Amino acid sequence: MDFIYRYIMKALQPLRVLRNRWFGLFAIKTKPSNGPATPPETRSLTTSSESWCKTCYNLSEAIAIEHGEIIDPLYWRDPPCLYPMHGGGVYIFLNIQKLRESASTGMGCIICKFLERTFDTFIPDRDGDFLRVELKKSGLRYVLWRSRYFEIGVDLYRLPGEPGSRYEHIPARSHIELPNSESSMNYLKRCLKTCAEEHDFCRQDPLAPRPKRLLDVGSAEDDLVKLYETSGDFRQPYVALSYCWGKTEFLKAKRENLESLKRGFGLMELPESVRDAIHIVREVGLRYLWVDSLCIIQPDGTKEGMADWEEQSAKMCSVYEQAYLTIAASSANSADESFLRHSSRPRYFEYDITSVPGLTMVARMQCVTGHHHRRWDENPMPDDPLDKRGWVLQESLLSNRMISYSTDELQWRCKTTTTCECQEFINFIRPPVVTAGQTEREILDRWNDIVKGYSKRRFTNPNDKFPALSGVCELIQRQTGWQYVAGMWKEHLFRHLLWHAHEGTSEPLPPVAVAPSFSWASVDGTIVPLVAHRHRKQVSLGDIKDDYDEHVRLINLTVLPLDDNPFGRIKPGSSLTLEGKMMRNVWVTDRINTWPYRYLLGFSEGEGFFKLVEDVQLETFHFVDSNGLPQRSVKRSTSRADQTIVQLERGSTVSLLPLLSNWIPPSKEEQVTTYHMLVLGVSPINHDAFERLGTCALRNSRLDGSNFFDDIETEKFLIL
Repeated sequence: MDFIYRYIMKALQPLRVLRNRWFGLFAIKTKPSNGPATPPETRSLTTSSESWCKTCYNLSEAIAIEHGEIIDPLYWRDPPCLYPMHGGGVYIFLNIQKLRESASTGMGCIICKFLERTFDTFIPDRDGDFLRVELKKSGLRYVLWRSRYFEIGVDLYRLPGEPGSRYEHIPARSHIELPNSESSMNYLKRCLKTCAEEHDFCRQDPLAPRPKRLLDVGSAEDDLVKLYETSGDFRQPYVALSYCWGKTEFLKAKRENLESLKRGFGLMELPESVRDAIHIVREVGLRYLWVDSLCIIQPDGTKEGMADWEEQSAKMCSVYEQAYLTIAASSANSADESFLRHSSRPRYFEYDITSVPGLTMVARMQCVTGHHHRRWDENPMPDDPLDKRGWVLQESLLSNRMISYSTDELQWRCKTTTTCECQEFINFIRPPVVTAGQTEREILDRWNDIVKGYSKRRFTNPNDKFPALSGVCELIQRQTGWQYVAGMWKEHLFRHLLWHAHEGTSEPLPPVAVAPSFSWASVDGTIVPLVAHRHRKQVSLGDIKDDYDEHVRLINLTVLPLDDNPFGRIKPGSSLTLEGKMMRNVWVTDRINTWPYRYLLGFSEGEGFFKLVEDVQLETFHFVDSNGLPQRSVKRSTSRADQTIVQLERGSTVSLLPLLSNWIPPSKEEQVTTYHMLVLGVSPINHDAFERLGTCALRNSRLDGSNFFDDIETEKFLIL
């Protein structure tokens, strides 16, 4: 019997892990308003009770563990109840009505009164909901928990003072001050000092080359700023600025004003974000600042005008890698907005506990921007404006140290640690792009993560899609020796060809073609790369060659860079030639009411039994083949799917080209194989070639081991 019990418990372990992860989710909230939500005077709570509370356990993890019953996360009980937190700590689930009873009984629990007052102000009239209180060594928080999601988060702490031993477990924290305050500047200086003196992993090469141009900002007394051209032996530290340009015109470096900028110009000629950055550079005791709009000559539509931009944009990797500090103007929508005078901070309340001298409790709305940002479908939170910009991902990934002036607070990140003004423990350090000793699988997984995050961002100029990632690509190529082609790595080409658009996307085909149809950069919106298959346990982590079986052979791949930057813009005319087995004349059924699974594929008219994940909306087009016969195929549409519905004509067909396959457990002998295929249509510009339309997966479970493609001849195919 003991054996059976252990077997059942082991089988249930994955469910326990999933349950732990579900309850370990962070909370989110609506956008905070400015400053305190109450007048300056504090509210007072009194009590004569000194015993621990059976409802809130005095917000003490130790008391909860000692006196409470910790329930296995696999099982649910109606509140109040205790559950373990994933990674350490305890959850208290409370019914709000029960909490009110604890706060009002007799003299009442002062902590329960404190909790009651806070959610009555932040989230009134919610007695029917649950409250989840997180007790952990790094901090305290409660969240409003509803039947499906966490709606709002509130951090709990006390102001620095002498609360007595009974309340020492409550973390002591200061308020989050405005970004232009002395407190915020001191926070930055402490982070810089600690990193420079103690973080060996963050040390930089003092002899590394500096950018071609820098702004000499002088000292606080100087009214002029000069554009300085560095010499070969220049090795002074500099700061880089990451910011949103916006649509407003402002001072930029051009061929005609370059000499004037070198002679000097007034601070008031600069946009506010740049002036703020200059103030910070001077405050931390440095002299030089790199700003792209002023340190790179901006294109003017001529070949000569593009030369400097192409040369300097190819060096973005070293610019941000070697910067002593990168300032991220995260809260500013454009260059003419000040991020230092940004006045939004999370709402908070103070409560004096008069029976405990020196104890002032504070409830503050949780910070949700920057590295706190969580995305939930039910209540999505806005990113910082800077996090939507395409160029910024590279700037963030490559920077050695970065201070982000986020909407809610200042946030510090370096290669060693991540901190912020709210002092919430962040169990997250953004991994480097690539490091020595990583396996191919680890590097490939990291690249997939980068592509997925990058594809969500936007560009003022669509032609920047490749240049804005060129520094990251240079770093990966330097480490791996892989060959870069149009946003992909040739050594893993077939995997990269099987990217797909996030299901349900409504993005139209970009008006400017910056990449061939087989590249993820040819479409806008979130891209989901094909991940390394995890089922084949005999494949070592370091070997990804056997993860999938290949069904095509690369014949030729032509991608021509537009300039000397191999990771930058590419010329029109890129093409891919593969050899494999193509299934032609596959019917496409247009099912508008099945969105986001709008298109179904079948081997005969009206038979749709597996789905097509389209890159963009599709439309039918007619052409005449090489034999002079009229034909009907499908092409990418320029119409936006959520605005104009284009229906496919009856009889529209596509072709399927299997690239990779993998077998599904329990065993390969059962021949349950999934084929990952490109869905192709005849190219509108070259009827002897194809363009990519999307992807599909087809499972073959034939017992005789045969597959759909056994009777098809091998051919060569040109994809544009």
